[in-house]
Amino acid sequence: MRHLSNKDTNIITVRVNRKVKDDIANMADSNSMNLSSLVNKILTEYTEWGRYSNELDFVTLNSDILKKIFDSIEESKLSGITPSSSRYFLNICEFINGESDFDKFITVFNHWLNYSNFKFRYLVNNDSQKYVINHNGGTNFSIFLTNTISSNIENFGRMLSDVKIENQLLKFTIEKI
Repeated sequence: MRHLSNKDTNIITVRVNRKVKDDIANMADSNSMNLSSLVNKILTEYTEWGRYSNELDFVTLNSDILKKIFDSIEESKLSGITPSSSRYFLNICEFINGESDFDKFITVFNHWLNYSNFKFRYLVNNDSQKYVINHNGGTNFSIFLTNTISSNIENFGRMLSDVKIENQLLKFTIEKI
């Protein structure tokens, strides 16, 4: 999380339940954060993503369960899932932003990765973006995610290149067509 200067912030006062305050204070201590930083992080996560999770029917899955589900799907059948999942990402983008373009799609995708607790690196070089995603979902999940992202970015004149799938690690570059 980037450091906010005083001119980027506003002071607010809220009343919270004592147990909630104690829990947040303990969380801040255990994460070597001050209370203000943790509250700001929590509110940012909620405004960027959390408030949409119920409206968009998000489901939280343990990575072991995700892997078992995707391992049970034959690789040849993964492409049959791609059209609906691709449209779903665009729907999320349009729901949150009112429209979809490449930059808004990338922002939504990055939020999804982050709030799904996938470890990832996102690197921007001139006109390309490189991803390294560690998801613990197995090879089939990597294939599913690759197909889904590829289908989505084609709508914005982009394509995937340098795709590498190594079980739970997925690497790819997004380039302009």
